[in-house]
Amino acid sequence: MRKSIEDKRRGLPQTPAQLMRILIKDTQHPLIVNMKEGKVIYKKAELKMMPSRLALYAFFVWQKKQCRMINASCRNCSACYLDYQDITKQQDKINEFYQQLAGHIGDAGICRLEKDSLRVYISKIRQDIQRAFGLPFLAQLAVEAVGKKPDKRYGIKMERKKIKIIT
Repeated sequence: MRKSIEDKRRGLPQTPAQLMRILIKDTQHPLIVNMKEGKVIYKKAELKMMPSRLALYAFFVWQKKQCRMINASCRNCSACYLDYQDITKQQDKINEFYQQLAGHIGDAGICRLEKDSLRVYISKIRQDIQRAFGLPFLAQLAVEAVGKKPDKRYGIKMERKKIKIIT
């Protein structure tokens, strides 16, 4: 800390604003979805989710990681968000995540997503995330919807470079 008080280029003491920047560094905290343990980890908090909810959340996280937009930052970008039709086209991937977590695949629920049940799952995932990580992080971690009915698209706002999936 003492070494950072002096500006190395000019040999003069740094301004209070420069010193505050050193003290208050915005560290990059990754979002980790650990499929082996069935947990979502952010900062120092952990969230143990039901297998069906975690399978759907992992699908949206995986979708975000698959995005190949050229932008270095995907902040406020919703290009990789999917509508209900696109989600159902990739039902096999959701089933794969669910089988990894639960050990089996059924014929209902998360394995055969209906439009109404998708909304219910997303709502419950949002509640779980808010309870575990708090309201300030809900917007960046939770599955969000953009657009208006019937053209709603769903995805995760967090930048893809800050996301890790452990399978």
